[in-house]
Amino acid sequence: MSLKDIYDEHIKVEKSEQEKYNTKMVRIIEEMVHGMRRESPILRAIYSKVYYGGSHWDYLQVGTSRQECDVNVCLDLAKIGEEVHLLFENDRLSIGKENFAYIHLSSST
Repeated sequence: MSLKDIYDEHIKVEKSEQEKYNTKMVRIIEEMVHGMRRESPILRAIYSKVYYGGSHWDYLQVGTSRQECDVNVCLDLAKIGEEVHLLFENDRLSIGKENFAYIHLSSST
């Protein structure tokens, strides 16, 4: 058995399978962003776009047991029109997980 055979049989995620997950994930992400913008005037004002990044969206993800993806919600802080202060605090529910935090947004006034 060649390495390509092993990859094709045990590692590679079929494109049709990944596209099925993409459809579901995009819909979930759209609903989450819509809810955030609906509930928060600040997020509604500074929301810019959603950026889908990482191996999942580049069709480089391996295995199908963990369907996860990287999503960045881009914010345009310049839309606030004044100096902005960001304070990052550890998320007590995510202790030990890197890159998880609460972000507190406040203006200088």
